[in-house]
Amino acid sequence: MSRIVVTTLGTLGDLHPMIAIALELRQRGHEVMFVTHQVYQFKLAALSFEFHPMRPNFTAMNDPQEMARIMDLKTGQEYMVRQWVTPSLREMYTDLLNVAEVIKD
Repeated sequence: MSRIVVTTLGTLGDLHPMIAIALELRQRGHEVMFVTHQVYQFKLAALSFEFHPMRPNFTAMNDPQEMARIMDLKTGQEYMVRQWVTPSLREMYTDLLNVAEVIKD
């Protein structure tokens, strides 16, 4: 079967749907690994998924004020992109590419 890399960034609302898809893929015989924020490593390990970290380390999960900014219905998405995604885009791409290079062999 296939080796599949799943990546996501953001909150648990982004991660949980990917976990559901990954569980189904694994049930169908595929090897699934995650490339995402370090904060999710233990959650994914508990489900026996291979994990590789992707920057930035999403420390907002432990900061109620930062999470409130991110979850704001009017400005949260823009804030997330400007403060977390855009400054780290090159690093995120590098982390994902490094995992993809390793598994293609």
